[in-house]
Amino acid sequence: MSFLQSIARSVKQAYAQNEANKWLRQYGAGIVKLDFNSKGKFSASLVLEGEREELHLTGQLSFDLVNRAHLVALTSDRAWLNRVLEKHALGRELPIPPDQAKQLRELFPA
Repeated sequence: MSFLQSIARSVKQAYAQNEANKWLRQYGAGIVKLDFNSKGKFSASLVLEGEREELHLTGQLSFDLVNRAHLVALTSDRAWLNRVLEKHALGRELPIPPDQAKQLRELFPA
């Protein structure tokens, strides 16, 4: 990876982390580290209000042509949370505002 590609990746990750944190704040959570690749796979470390240790997630998103993301895979380092994710999050469609869909497609090209 070239120096410029590395900078571009860092900027994209910072943008994605900032956007995710805007949504997570309402739940008393925030991402402290986010990493992803061009195939939609990601890993994140989060802090949750009232928790002493960070929560770690890994997953994969796929995108369709109508501004929706699909959670293809999502697991955490907490057994109870894995059960919740399997029941309520995995396979769900996530609507994406049109202005953000373009930016996400640049982060995760098909």
